[in-house]
Amino acid sequence: MRDWIKWLLVVILVVSACSLLKVYTVGYVAEAHLAHALPIAVVTGLSAIALAIHSKR
Repeated sequence: MRDWIKWLLVVILVVSACSLLKVYTVGYVAEAHLAHALPIAVVTGLSAIALAIHSKR
């Protein structure tokens, strides 16, 4: 059961990181892209923290 949780966290982290990179490489303008970049950045950071906590156990 723990393996699929770990892989789910990895998939969420990879997808959110790729989405964040896509937002920043399309010619990032803070006023225009902040509404997209901020939630993706929060999801990326929280999923990285969750993966670190899960891996530590």
